[in-house]
Amino acid sequence: MPSKKKSGRKKKPTKGTEAGDKIHEATALAAGLASGQNVLPEAKELLSKLAPPNLLTPEEARAIVRQLAILAGTDVEQNDGDPYGDGDQNLAGIGDDHDPTDKKKALEGEPTREILRSLFREGGDVGIHLMRGGLSPFARMIRGADATVGEEGNGDETSPLLVTIALSKLKLQVSLMTGTNEADMDHAKVVETLLFYGARPDCKEMAGNTAAHYGAGSHASEETLVMTDHALEAAKSSSLFGKQVVLRNLSKAEYNGLTGTLRGFVAKTGRRQVVLSESKKKLALLPKNIFFAREGGEDLCIYDTSRNLLNDFSRCGGLSLHEVYMSTRTDVAEWLFERNVSLDICTRCQKAFYCTRDCQVKHWRSVHKTLCKALDENFSIKLDEPIEEDPRLVISGVKLCFEIPGGVEVDERFWIKVQCNSEAVPHLVYDKSRTCQFRIQPGTPGHRELLQKAREEKAFEGKKVYVKAAFDASGNCRVYPNLTSTTRKW
Repeated sequence: MPSKKKSGRKKKPTKGTEAGDKIHEATALAAGLASGQNVLPEAKELLSKLAPPNLLTPEEARAIVRQLAILAGTDVEQNDGDPYGDGDQNLAGIGDDHDPTDKKKALEGEPTREILRSLFREGGDVGIHLMRGGLSPFARMIRGADATVGEEGNGDETSPLLVTIALSKLKLQVSLMTGTNEADMDHAKVVETLLFYGARPDCKEMAGNTAAHYGAGSHASEETLVMTDHALEAAKSSSLFGKQVVLRNLSKAEYNGLTGTLRGFVAKTGRRQVVLSESKKKLALLPKNIFFAREGGEDLCIYDTSRNLLNDFSRCGGLSLHEVYMSTRTDVAEWLFERNVSLDICTRCQKAFYCTRDCQVKHWRSVHKTLCKALDENFSIKLDEPIEEDPRLVISGVKLCFEIPGGVEVDERFWIKVQCNSEAVPHLVYDKSRTCQFRIQPGTPGHRELLQKAREEKAFEGKKVYVKAAFDASGNCRVYPNLTSTTRKW
């Protein structure tokens, strides 16, 4: 897990619309063009040192993560000086002066972004800390259900909220390494405690990932989704934590107009604590009854219904939804859509997906207006039959087969998955049953067109795409580049 940051409670981060559009434009244009590029060589060497098995001490692992953070363009000194905030959250691989139409520039940042993706995907140094006893006292307590923390936080380098969600997904490993029974672990209760004492629900770690990325991705569990739900709701009323507020529209008239200090979130009831200024009495109130008094203006309710943590981008430009797209977790996808994760689709062609409405409008004006009209679902490309003598026609001991899959009729269109790497590497193609499995060689019909389609799929980082194909009575295979899908078809 990337090493950053604490659940402090100061400063409200921007909602990320401008930053999200900026990085989405760049990564959407470059998506997959970088699929043939690897992580930076020096970063690859450091990541290999973190990979198990290793004999690193927690201190050595922490030093390696710091080196990787620097290679990813992170201002580690800013992080050091901001122990209770989010630290450096600049978009990875994209400068402030970035031109979103400059594909080459966007490509140059992809190896940098891959460092952060790798750290998040592999868990950073958390496993080493578990094995070698390098966890902070707080992290050791939250292996079970009895953790309590003060309002001033704790000494762990990553947000306690995110540490808790991460450990919830590693119950077996935590049990083996700490001796705590899985049945005794209640990480959801820990999250409730943290939010009650003021942990920021929208905190981010070094890679810019939030509770939504940690708890509502492809490895989500029932418990992590519960914890993410708590964070989503708390984030709607957390921006004024510790600030002076005024009470309005309460059934008990004597409380209306009283002022107090906004405190923690009560996850079980969805209420916020307010400590009254004069009596010091603590009340648990619905956020809709708590207001911020603005001088010379109308009071502002602290409950922001438009705030949706699911739509906060990471430093790599990703949402948890993008990760879920690459998995079989339709249950998590449904959970995300029920909570209004942003995903707009072109109603005309039903092919182009967007993270926000603004992004869709921009893409329509610059690119999609022309492409949408040109989409012909019947356009197809006849593929060359693979050369049987090619020694690469064996994958993991399975001979490749260029023929109509079992259960599919002649001229019937079926889904194939195309895995792409670069213009110089063959594409691997197969259907759900794997009875149809072959390669498309560089320079042959369909190779360039399918690579371009894969590059347009941000959810798969430009490396995969689902396409319709069909075999005729003569055994010829045609692919339909305009019949593609982002979501998994099996």
